[in-house]
Amino acid sequence: MLPRELHIKETSRQSIYGAVARAVAFEELRLPHQCEMCGKKGRVEVHHLNKDRMDNSRENLKILCRKCHNKQHDMIKSKNLPDAKDIYAEYSKEGSTLTTVGKLFGLSPSCIARILEDAGFDRKKQGTSKTKNTAIKWFSP
Repeated sequence: MLPRELHIKETSRQSIYGAVARAVAFEELRLPHQCEMCGKKGRVEVHHLNKDRMDNSRENLKILCRKCHNKQHDMIKSKNLPDAKDIYAEYSKEGSTLTTVGKLFGLSPSCIARILEDAGFDRKKQGTSKTKNTAIKWFSP
């Protein structure tokens, strides 16, 4: 059964659809946290086979690691992705966020985060949980 409330920090539609898909896949359907293509365990993503993010039926969901998920979307071939160092240089500027950097490069914030993470940049939470003013910041490797 789906939880009544999904705790979603980001407000973008993509984040909401992703949170719902993860809740269905891992809580309702109890799918394993293992890539269905390569077998990698741990951090995985939910892929919608028919590209309809509203269709969270078992037949439409595939659990994939980031590498296999990117292959499914042919992301690297279809886009001339910017270098992580260029992204980090923009992100390091005062007041920059993944959203503002994403708009600059024409990519989603999650794509910007993936490029940074795949290049070895670390992300850490800053702030205290008591104030709920935590923010994720990226640091160079």
